[in-house]
Amino acid sequence: MKSTARLFGQHTHAWLRGFLFATVVLMALAVILAYVPDGSVLGLVMALGGPWFMGWHMSWQLRVLDTEDPDVCLRLFRANRDAGLIPVLFLAIAALL
Repeated sequence: MKSTARLFGQHTHAWLRGFLFATVVLMALAVILAYVPDGSVLGLVMALGGPWFMGWHMSWQLRVLDTEDPDVCLRLFRANRDAGLIPVLFLAIAALL
């Protein structure tokens, strides 16, 4: 059975930190490319708040992650709903501006 959890092993936090960084940078780049042609500056700033605050939320998850504690893992898995909701809310507000 192939598993990234087994593949990453003791380096899980480092891999997740790298994925988090890449996610925030790529999401911010997508927002910039979408807003620059004809979006407002205020809308761009609001839209960039989505990746920014999602990154902080995911950083919190990474700080409290204990891969040996299934209760913590389940709580963080459920918190991923919020991680997806954060950029959606910021993008929705930016669309209204």
